[in-house]
Amino acid sequence: MDEFLYLLAEDQKDNAIAIILSGSGKDCASGSKRIHEKGGFVIVQDPNTAVSRSMPLAALQEDHPEEILSSTQLGNALLDLLESRRWPYIMELTRLAFHSSIRIDTNEKDFP
Repeated sequence: MDEFLYLLAEDQKDNAIAIILSGSGKDCASGSKRIHEKGGFVIVQDPNTAVSRSMPLAALQEDHPEEILSSTQLGNALLDLLESRRWPYIMELTRLAFHSSIRIDTNEKDFP
């Protein structure tokens, strides 16, 4: 995951968003720090709400994310972030996926 987050940070810079969830080990810690260094946005699940706390704790020890949220707050925080960054198409897809059982087909011709 760290390698993916490094590539995401290099490619998307301040458009990158990382959400570090429950998991074991230190994977994602240095990658999320790189996203933050490039101006991206990092959200870490509150370790007290995580099934496995080590990955969120490692991310917190490596860097200071913009948000530390419980698992129940993460979805709405992502929607708010997408809306505030003016990514209406991505925000609408996320809202549909988050608030309904509609399957989003990315093979549609009108998908950018």
